[in-house]
Amino acid sequence: DATNAVWRTFYTNGTEWDGDCRDKLAPEMVLSSPANNTITNVTSQTLICNVTDKSPISNITFYMWNSSGIFNTTTRSLTGYSNSSSLNVSFTSNSYEWSCFATDSFNNRGFADYNHTLIVDLVPPQINFTYPSDLNNSYISRRNISVNLTFLDTLIGIENASIYLFNSSRDLINSTTYNISSIYYVFTVYDDGAYYFNSSVSDTLGNVNHTETRQVNIDTVIPLLDIISPNNGQNYSEVPLSFNLSVSENSSAVYSFDGGITNYTFIVNTSGTGFNASNSTLADGNYLVRFYVNDSAGNLNNTESIN
Repeated sequence: DATNAVWRTFYTNGTEWDGDCRDKLAPEMVLSSPANNTITNVTSQTLICNVTDKSPISNITFYMWNSSGIFNTTTRSLTGYSNSSSLNVSFTSNSYEWSCFATDSFNNRGFADYNHTLIVDLVPPQINFTYPSDLNNSYISRRNISVNLTFLDTLIGIENASIYLFNSSRDLINSTTYNISSIYYVFTVYDDGAYYFNSSVSDTLGNVNHTETRQVNIDTVIPLLDIISPNNGQNYSEVPLSFNLSVSENSSAVYSFDGGITNYTFIVNTSGTGFNASNSTLADGNYLVRFYVNDSAGNLNNTESIN
């Protein structure tokens, strides 16, 4: 029985019609460009919004924001039932969201259904040598070179990182590439001498950063020494007694009468290869004098002694 039926009418958004025939729906918008989740190193971007409505469109407002808050709001007047508006914006390196807000002639208004994300990245990744990387201008007595690197890119992530090893002539002799956030790598070399290493890292947009170049000096040979005085097996009748050495490379040296328990220092010349000392505390007796010579890489020669 439809005698007492009540007919009700609703708008397409589910709101019951109140008898007013005027448009009460917000404009429909599409964020056209740039596409959602755009990642770029181009700072100048043109934002485009498309708008359609059952009533004449009045205006559209562009909204842009980042983690610090609203970055830009710009309102443009529009006409017609279907239109678009564009806005050229200069961005800096950061992650942004943006949307559009439209109003029609009946003051119906609203945002687009969802926001778009835009990442602008002009900043190269951070890169650092960390422990246990060999230090610049270091001298080592092993034939391997340690390189430890860490990287950081806060916006889009690391694409890859490379380490390069050069010989004393600055010729590239080895390299390796990874796509992880840190690298620990040990280069093996087969000859003493000077070596150089550095590294580069790039993000997914091609922003590149470089480390400094470090020099490592490899020396696996003990220093050679020549005992100038005193003479082996000679008797001396007075003090002070002079001790003089000549060494094959820049080194440090001490001498001892008790196998290294008590050591006596030398005065070294400017090249680090000539050493002299004077000892006036010796009593009469027989002495075994042993010399200890260390080069810059820590190679020790303690094989030389005299009576």
